Amino acid sequence: SWSAVTSEDLAGYRLYRSAGQSPDTSGTGLTEDLVSAAAFTDSTATENRTYRYGVTAVDTAGNESALSEEASAFRYPSQIQAEVSRSFGDAAGPGDYRLVALPGETSRPVEDVVSGEAGSEWQAYRDDGSQDDFLQKYDGSERFTFEPGNGFWVTATSDLAFEDSVSTVSLQGDSAATITLREGWNVISNPIDKAVEWSRVEQANGGSLQPIWSFQGAFSQDDSLGSAVSGRGYYLFNGSADRTELLIPYPDSPSSPTSKTESRASSTAGQEANLLSLSATPVGSEGPTSTVQVGVQSETTDSVVAPPSRFEVVSLRVKAGEEEQKKDRSGLLMTEHRKGGGDGETFHLRLKSQGGAPVSLSASGLGETEGQSVALIRPSAGKTYRLRADEPVQITESQEEIALELAVGTEGYVDKQADQVIPDEVTLTSYPNPVQKQATVEYTLPEQTDVRVALYDVLGRRVATLEEGSKQAGRHRIQLERTGLSSGVYFYRLTTEKTTKVKKMMLIK
Repeated sequence: SWSAVTSEDLAGYRLYRSAGQSPDTSGTGLTEDLVSAAAFTDSTATENRTYRYGVTAVDTAGNESALSEEASAFRYPSQIQAEVSRSFGDAAGPGDYRLVALPGETSRPVEDVVSGEAGSEWQAYRDDGSQDDFLQKYDGSERFTFEPGNGFWVTATSDLAFEDSVSTVSLQGDSAATITLREGWNVISNPIDKAVEWSRVEQANGGSLQPIWSFQGAFSQDDSLGSAVSGRGYYLFNGSADRTELLIPYPDSPSSPTSKTESRASSTAGQEANLLSLSATPVGSEGPTSTVQVGVQSETTDSVVAPPSRFEVVSLRVKAGEEEQKKDRSGLLMTEHRKGGGDGETFHLRLKSQGGAPVSLSASGLGETEGQSVALIRPSAGKTYRLRADEPVQITESQEEIALELAVGTEGYVDKQADQVIPDEVTLTSYPNPVQKQATVEYTLPEQTDVRVALYDVLGRRVATLEEGSKQAGRHRIQLERTGLSSGVYFYRLTTEKTTKVKKMMLIK
């Protein structure tokens, strides 16, 4: 409807309409005949489209006024088609779990969506947001029901396929869907039928939010909240007890907010470029990869809290400060910003690998540390690795959790951090293995002690004493020349006052 024109020579009104842009007045308009009343019902508008309208007044001589101010209308769909398809690899381990959700105004038990017998053919967990024992295993209760905006961890021996037409969720103010949040970690989903830029979600909620995380064997940060019509769920950390709901703007609604250049996505783009990234990947695999970022900047921004690592094949995390670590589920970070000012900074990391499988660590963004030195330190083994582009570091020892340090700063600062490292255990290794001409035997000591390193053949006869005497705590290397030794299997043994370590070595031509 519009304000009527008070003129004796008014012949009527002409209405113009276009989809998603200003009305085009070059054609005949929405109707062939003029509209006599100051109102019109558009019965041809289809769902899920935004229309823009304008009206002109026409006199009896055929003269047409300028176009009125525009009015917008959006027909929100009443039904959406869910076409959920999720695969779970071999469903043989934690890394084969996926975050699963359903769209629309859904209320369906998990057992009605996943086929097979619970426990033997599929399994599900819900995150209840608590600090301890937060992953609750499927128990058949109503807690395991897909509702708008939630999701579950699911794995299954067969692919999940769910197709149905479901009712859409209602929009608040005809512009945004609303899902519930609690303080801490939430498994969320987007119940509407369209993906939404995360920067628009932030704008709709009046401030900066933590990023969203999707999962495919490892977590990756997303800049778009994909629709649950494909079955995707996400992890989100809510650091505010006052935030009890999340608005998800509908992209095609004319009253929903639009992206601004000041949004988080654009404002952090330059900051992300100034960060040093360290990625962990299982050896011999192209993924999944877990990546952390650290940076020393003139102005710091909020650090990014790390999602739970229970189902990751490999997880790499930055340890927060002591006070933050006491908060349990917010004590590990994916990104840490620190304000510079000294000779350097040391970041404390935690590396976890399922079954203690070997891990390859690679760095990127080293150009942002030009003029500085970067070193990865493994305190327990007393090892220091100078990080360079295209030169991955391999951690081959079979330990499920390893503490690491990342030192960034002047050459003197990094050298000092490396020199201060004292291993907390006795270790023994050699490389290369097999040996053709020469090998390096390396061992570490947590304290000063008497040491003997000797080489033995398969019959247990000592064929060489490589080192003997009192040694300081730290890392030690011995060069082994194979002169006079025939090809075959040998054993090298380290003996201290408290410990004996034995490893096998193969000598070949």
